[in-house]
Amino acid sequence: GETYIAGRARTTGGRKYDVRLYLPPDYPHESPSLYIVRPRVLRMYGGGTINSLGASGAFHTLPNGPDGCVTVCHTANWDASMTWVKVLHKLSLWLEAYELHLKTGNEIASYLVPPVGER
Repeated sequence: GETYIAGRARTTGGRKYDVRLYLPPDYPHESPSLYIVRPRVLRMYGGGTINSLGASGAFHTLPNGPDGCVTVCHTANWDASMTWVKVLHKLSLWLEAYELHLKTGNEIASYLVPPVGER
């Protein structure tokens, strides 16, 4: 009953993440949901988990998705002209920022600068 795109993303560091992009019934007029399903728990630098944050501007996440997996916030201003390809591009940037967070402890938001039209 649900429409989604599932796949595996690999970062430049070689880590692999299983992801799902759910397309709502009213897509493209409604924003898709983007989940990291494996690893289910995403650790944070210095302890804790991103899953425990739920919605976080500092980490570009929304309330947790199915089974508590991390939901990546991919845009604040969704409109029907956007495509799921843009969402997957944001996922790639988010995962690279997450891996930088693991090395430095900086918030993911510090690595993601929105385009001028979305600031």
